[in-house]
Amino acid sequence: MRYVNGLSNRFGRIQIIRQEPTSLRQARWGLHLDDNNRLNPTGNGWVVRLWHQLTDNPDSALVLRRDQFDRASEVRVPLRKGTQVLVDSEAVFHSGYHKGPETRYGLIISLESTEHLDAWVRSQLP
Repeated sequence: MRYVNGLSNRFGRIQIIRQEPTSLRQARWGLHLDDNNRLNPTGNGWVVRLWHQLTDNPDSALVLRRDQFDRASEVRVPLRKGTQVLVDSEAVFHSGYHKGPETRYGLIISLESTEHLDAWVRSQLP
């Protein structure tokens, strides 16, 4: 909760992800878009998702694509401990690939896109 509160931003659902080993093929099969904003009240900011990797799994990756079936648009973000990835998960197809052998743990936070989030993102850049 210290991490989430340290974002100084409005947030909604927080999930701990526990992923057993999967193949890259399974991850590609599981590419999906989220539906975070369907019930979002008018006037609230757009909901985006922040992935924060809790365990060190550099051979595993968050798989991202602009189009579900366009392999050329695929980007794989290695999941080293502490990796943070902010994604508009309604616009970018995504899935987790976990090479294993141990269980992978991550945190997914639904955040409202605000000027506070923008300031936090800028503070995290090298």
